[in-house]
Amino acid sequence: EGKELPELKESLNTIRTAASELITAIDEKVQALINEKEEPRETREEKLDQLAEKLDQFAYELDPYGYQD
Repeated sequence: EGKELPELKESLNTIRTAASELITAIDEKVQALINEKEEPRETREEKLDQLAEKLDQFAYELDPYGYQD
């Protein structure tokens, strides 16, 4: 009985360590997926503004009728 207690404690410590590492890895993966999916609102708006500017420039350069805004 005396030998079992240290072995049980060692097993429990091994399980705790493995569980902690697994939880940490899962948390990191979830955070990475969230970061990929959700860009900051400012970044999306900036990209949309840049796209709108490029489209305006494209339309201006290729307009055969000389349309001016």
